[in-house]
Amino acid sequence: MTYKSIIFTVFTLTIIGVVNAEYSYPAGSDKRLGAVTIGEIGTYGSQCEKTSSFYFGLVLLQMMVIEAGWGVTEKLEQMKVVLEVSETDEYKQGANGMYREGCASYKQRLQTLSNNILEAAIK
Repeated sequence: MTYKSIIFTVFTLTIIGVVNAEYSYPAGSDKRLGAVTIGEIGTYGSQCEKTSSFYFGLVLLQMMVIEAGWGVTEKLEQMKVVLEVSETDEYKQGANGMYREGCASYKQRLQTLSNNILEAAIK
């Protein structure tokens, strides 16, 4: 199998996966965007790092996303939301997006947002 045919096969399988995705939340809703973000953050934590101030900022971002999308502020209930969301195609979409983007690029893209969230939490 040649390199081009392998790339074509992977591309085709990706497109088929996106087309066949059964989304749990309406397009453009806070829940759909939140589920994708939770997938990205979860993947970053499992693939990249878990002990940096940047990651702590992402965890705070995840808490804000859950509050905005689901109206949940208590920690135990937020964990239940993460478990619920982790089984959705939206979560998988976010996880795959972060995985394709890579740790360094993802961190660079969200570093400013993470810093702003941390600064606001400290004040």
